[in-house]
Amino acid sequence: MEPAGYIGVAILLYFGSTLLYALRWKTVLQGFHRDAKYSNLVLSTLSAIFVNNVTPMARAGGEAVRVIWVNIKDRIPKSLLTASILYERATEAIVVAVLAVLVLAGYTNAGTTFIVLGIAAIASVALITRMDLVLRVVERLSKEKIPKDMETAILKKLRIGKTLAGALAISTIIWLMDILRIAVELAAVGVKLTLTQIATVSVLNVLIGLAAITPGGLGIVEGGLLGILTGMGVTLEDAAKFVAIERGISYVLGSVVGAIVTGLYGGKEIWKHLRLDSQLTGFFRDSEE
Repeated sequence: MEPAGYIGVAILLYFGSTLLYALRWKTVLQGFHRDAKYSNLVLSTLSAIFVNNVTPMARAGGEAVRVIWVNIKDRIPKSLLTASILYERATEAIVVAVLAVLVLAGYTNAGTTFIVLGIAAIASVALITRMDLVLRVVERLSKEKIPKDMETAILKKLRIGKTLAGALAISTIIWLMDILRIAVELAAVGVKLTLTQIATVSVLNVLIGLAAITPGGLGIVEGGLLGILTGMGVTLEDAAKFVAIERGISYVLGSVVGAIVTGLYGGKEIWKHLRLDSQLTGFFRDSEE
C-alpha cells in the first residue's frame, strides 16, 4: 500500500474513534436514566476536539463544551452530564491502567508487573464503587438534589449493569483503534515496531498531551513523540515524518473539522454560555426551557 493509503486508513480510524466516544457517552447517559440524540453527542465531541486543541486546559475546555452543548440541545441537567463524563473517564482510566500494565510487562520483571496490576485493580474498583461520592459532589455544585429512587437505580446500573460492561467494552475498542492507528501511521513511513513499543507510543502520546500546558500540547507532544521514537531506535527523519502525519490528523485535521462543526451548529450560543458560566456556580445553571 502507498503511504497515502495508510494515511487514509489512519484518518478513518481517528474519526471512527470519535463516533465510538459519542456511543460510549450515550451508553453512560442511559445508565443515568437520560438519553440524548446520538448526532448531538457526535457533534459535541467534534467541537470538544477543536476546543481542546486551542485551549491550554488539558481537555477541561472540551469537556465543558460537551456539557453545555448537550444541555442546550437535549435539556439534560448539567449536573448529570458532568457526572456522566466523570464516570466515562473512570472507565477509560481502567482500560488505560490495564494497557499500561501490559506495556510495563514488556520492560520489567513479572514481580513489578503484578504489583502495578494490583494497584491498578484496586484503583479501578474504587473508581466504580464510589460513584455515590461523585453524585454527592455534583449535587453540592449544582445545588440540585437527585431523587433517592433515581440515585439507587443509577448506582445499580453503573456498578454491575450493562452500562459498566458497555462503557468498558467501548473504551477497550477505542484504545485498540488508537494503537492500530499508530501502527498504520508508522507503516506509512516504513517503520516497524513491536506491539509493545506501539502501545507504549499510544499511551505516552496521551499522557504527554494531558500534562502539556500549551494549547493541544502544541510543541510539547511533538517533542515528546520524537524523543520516544528515537529512543526506540527510529531515525530522526522517520520519526519526524510520523509526527507530521499523527499531528496532522489529530491536531490539524481534528481542529479544522471541529471548528467547522462548532461554527455551523451553534458555536456562538455555546461560546455565550461558556462566558456566562465562567464561575463554577454558573456552570451548573441549566439552560432555560
